[in-house]
Amino acid sequence: MKKIKKITVVMTLIAGILLFQNTKVFASDVTSTELAIYEEKLAQLNEELGTDYKLQPSTGFSYDEMVEYFTNMTIDEFETYIRNAYLQEQALNEKMENPLQEIIEQNSNTRSTLNTQYYCYDGKNMLYMKAYTTTVSGTTVYTGDVLSTGSIINEYPAYDSTSCTVVISSTMRTAECSWICVKYVSANVASGTYYVVSCTFTAGGGNIYPIL
Repeated sequence: MKKIKKITVVMTLIAGILLFQNTKVFASDVTSTELAIYEEKLAQLNEELGTDYKLQPSTGFSYDEMVEYFTNMTIDEFETYIRNAYLQEQALNEKMENPLQEIIEQNSNTRSTLNTQYYCYDGKNMLYMKAYTTTVSGTTVYTGDVLSTGSIINEYPAYDSTSCTVVISSTMRTAECSWICVKYVSANVASGTYYVVSCTFTAGGGNIYPIL
């Protein structure tokens, strides 16, 4: 009798686990279908435009907010949204191919100063590095201490930094920054490719701007 009772308990537990798993799958299916028609349309547009766009929450958006953002659009409005994002991305690519000029804004001779330098790659959006500098024999140099790096997005398309590598030269005069970024072509629409965006800052210098 004890053996039979034990088997019954085990079978009951198994049935409960299977029921729970089935419930989870069903809930997941419901969530995934909310954007199904938009994903299907996006796949068609990716094939036509030669892009790799995907729906992904932008910084400041939750998944539910992203769903609401798109489901408030008709499918025709969504197509227009993606096509406009594509045109904006092409315009950004053209700007990025233009040569850059470095605008030098000399700092005072204050020692051990925290400076933020910006790479304003399209005149609206920026990647940045915060690093300490000091003055040695009248020359401003990096101390080797980088406080933080990141991105500032004001308009789309734009690059959202996920990480950054900073290489300071042996003279401590320059810092080469390479940001690994996700490109958002519009709000909640990201390219599926990671990009590396690079520039070289000069200690005691200012920001870097595109020639517009």
